[in-house]
Amino acid sequence: MKTIDGKDIMKRARQGDRSAFQILVETFKTDLYQLAYRMLGNHHDAEDALQEIFISAYRSLANFRGDASVGSWLYRIAVNRCVDFQRRRKTVLSIAGDGVAEAGEIPEPEDADPSGNPERAHRAGRVRQAVDASVTMLSPLERSVFVLRHYQELALREIAETLERSEGTVKSVLFRAIRKVRDYLKCQDITIEEASK
Repeated sequence: MKTIDGKDIMKRARQGDRSAFQILVETFKTDLYQLAYRMLGNHHDAEDALQEIFISAYRSLANFRGDASVGSWLYRIAVNRCVDFQRRRKTVLSIAGDGVAEAGEIPEPEDADPSGNPERAHRAGRVRQAVDASVTMLSPLERSVFVLRHYQELALREIAETLERSEGTVKSVLFRAIRKVRDYLKCQDITIEEASK
């Protein structure tokens, strides 16, 4: 998680200093985009969610009590906005389609090196797609915990603080999420060692 002088920045932002809020945006936008992308499964939804996250954060400046770090506060807002975004998307898909919500769009691998081994690049892309697909099948809480731990690399304590849950609950949810991801990958004939690379 990024470190800034959160108390000073938040004090200035709450007093209407737009440059202080801009510092928050610049400091956290990449991490929050990655979180949104992992939770929502595609670039366009992640960008839309990122805008909603910062709008919500700006509107909630007065509610920041300082009990948690600025990063945890922003991650909490991000997780909540992403869960809301997923619910809205499922509702739209249900109304527009045949009532069956899709698991999410799985992006093509971006970093496959065409000059390298094509078989290895293809397999790496397949592994990334399978991991992304497995994450979209988790419950919103499981997905939040999994993404915060494995993609954002937060400690369990930070995840508990972010999600306002006990550390024991976070451990239990993470255990269930990992088991579901492993089961899915096993069905796709992918080992955990491949997925961990």
